[in-house]
Amino acid sequence: MRALVGRSSAIRRVVAQAELYAQKAMAIPNPEPVLLLGPTGVGKELVARRMHEASGSPGAFIPVSGGELVEGVFPTQLFGHVDGAYTGAGRGAPGAFEHADRGTLFLDELQLWPSAPQAAVLRAVGERDVQRLRGQRRIAATCAFLFASSVPLDQLVVEGRLLLDLRHRIGYFVIEIPPLIERKVDILVLANHFLELRLADRPNQVGLQFDPDATERLLTYRWPGNVREVERVVAYAEVHAEGADRIGMEHLPSPIREASVEWVDAATRAEVAQWMLEWQGSRRKAAALLGIHPHTLDYRLRKGGDRTGVTKNLRENSST
Repeated sequence: MRALVGRSSAIRRVVAQAELYAQKAMAIPNPEPVLLLGPTGVGKELVARRMHEASGSPGAFIPVSGGELVEGVFPTQLFGHVDGAYTGAGRGAPGAFEHADRGTLFLDELQLWPSAPQAAVLRAVGERDVQRLRGQRRIAATCAFLFASSVPLDQLVVEGRLLLDLRHRIGYFVIEIPPLIERKVDILVLANHFLELRLADRPNQVGLQFDPDATERLLTYRWPGNVREVERVVAYAEVHAEGADRIGMEHLPSPIREASVEWVDAATRAEVAQWMLEWQGSRRKAAALLGIHPHTLDYRLRKGGDRTGVTKNLRENSST
């Protein structure tokens, strides 16, 4: 499983809130539904899986995406069916709610859910029990509920895409995951993380890194696809850098090379440079990012004193 990676204050807040809700709000037998909000590709399922693990529940993590629901078939998908419930049904089978018993049911892409399954889920979450298609008895829904949407709930209600009662039921324990454009410090952390994962299976390319120009472009690109897009770009770059000793601009996909870039403030550059120094040990790359000579960086590091003063010193002296 991909890790939830980042060092920005924003992602640290997400992790802290996720762990708090996992231990408190998701506690069985009386869990409160938790909502994860964030744009496409930002890592909502990663947060959901981490919450499931942090909750310590013994059951499984069961994801159900709104894009997977089929009109007329969703009751079976969610709640299961009894023997012979419909033509060709065969033996009875449990649905997602029963599969998630003592675990976590992750109801993803809420913006794609039709109103009928929304109403059915609203009742199941409220009453904490389900009934299989054509079944006579009710079965306890003993699981934690996580919802996710890339569109704010109030907007979905206004557009007629979300039941108001469901919005009231799930709209209190909310974790908002910001896009990468709002936490640029995480861009290179993620890029290097995904690169390390790929290099672990390619011993002949161990030590491959992004050169200063590629690093600059990764940092200033807007990343509309967020974390998912970073992973895909790194995969492309690593494949095209086969046999090279570094990943340069020529190895990045053309949409990244040709895209307009975002201005990056000095404080963000300094924070990224600090990460390069601490985790990559690369004074050369840190200096290149700041637009200064490595000898100048060495002088400022000595002037800054202990490690806690390095970031402050870099921020105050990041321009030449």
